[in-house]
Amino acid sequence: MDALKIYAFMLGIPLLAIVDMFRFRASTWRRSGQSRALWVVLALVLNVLGAALYVTGPRLVLRRTVRALRAEAATG
Repeated sequence: MDALKIYAFMLGIPLLAIVDMFRFRASTWRRSGQSRALWVVLALVLNVLGAALYVTGPRLVLRRTVRALRAEAATG
């Protein structure tokens, strides 16, 4: 049973990162210059490190892009 908990924990972290990646629209990914498919593959392949890569990589860029889009909409 302990091995199952460890496996679920190791797989759960990148799966949470992948679910979070799909919160953003495809147009947001295009505007930010990031590739969602690439980060999904990285999160799956690198398992534990995948979530860390996502948190440090596209998430920050996507948040900046969303903020810029909101500011643009507010002024326009």
